Parts: sequence; C-alpha cells; structure tokens
Amino acid sequence: MYKYISRNLLFVATVARKGSGEIGSVTPEESWLVAYLIDTVTGRILHRVTHHGSQGPVHAVFSENWVVYHYFNLKAHRYEMSVIEIYDQSRADNKDVWKLVLGKHNLTSPISLYSRPDVITKSQSYFFTHSVKTIAVTSTTKGITSKQLLIGTIGDQVC
Repeated sequence: MYKYISRNLLFVATVARKGSGEIGSVTPEESWLVAYLIDTVTGRILHRVTHHGSQGPVHAVFSENWVVYHYFNLKAHRYEMSVIEIYDQSRADNKDVWKLVLGKHNLTSPISLYSRPDVITKSQSYFFTHSVKTIAVTSTTKGITSKQLLIGTIGDQVC
C-alpha cells in the first residue's frame, strides 16, 4: 500500500457531552470523543471515528500519513492512544507504473487537488498508563531515517 501524503490534511478531535451537569460529574454513557481526518482543500472528511465513553484533553501529532492521539477512556478508567494511518488506494494495483514502463502513459492528463482521492484508513487503539503533556515526532536533516514518537508525561518524563 502507498502512503497518502498531503499537506492539506487536518486532524480535528471533538468532545461532546449529553447532559448539562457539572464538568466533573460526567458519566461514561454521556461523553464521547470524535476524531476526524479532513482534506482542507475539498472539505471532505476522509476518516471519522467515535470513541464512546471518552473525553479529553486530546494531545495529537500528525506526521506523513499517520496521526497519533491521546485521550482518557471514562468507561475503562484509563488513558488510551489511537493511531490512524491513511493510504492511497488508487495506486494499489500499480496501473500507472506499468503504463510508464510500457510507454503507454499520458503526460497531458490533468491532476487536480479537487479530485476525490481513493483512500483507505487503518486504525488501532492502545492502553497507555501515563497522562500526557506533549507529543512530538523526531526528524532529521535529510528526513531519511525512521521516525520515532516522543511522549512527554505530566511527570516530566520522556517515553
């Protein structure tokens, strides 16, 4: 699968509550967190996931074709981290590569940011034992090494 890399992607997380009670008195059934991956050029929602019984604060980092975010699960009384990866499905069968190799490609066909990308997303959630203060991704000058996730906890530790 090919990574779907676009500078026009935006990650947004919203937290909603049903009742109008006090902030500290929210039950797991009354709270949910919704995470979105949005194409900012077209406004299209590429991915949406709902975490029922969860609340913020949400800390997130977006890099290449993946986003990692941290939140609190009220139902299980624990912190969790979720990962969403986005892939370009339109290149999955390598049609364009074979056209290029065989000399049958068309260099005059237009490519537009407004065209609807054929994407597929993969997501996974994990337990995390610490409360997070910040999340970041490593980077190098040439950008050729694998990226590592750096997590700063409220205890001023780096995981």
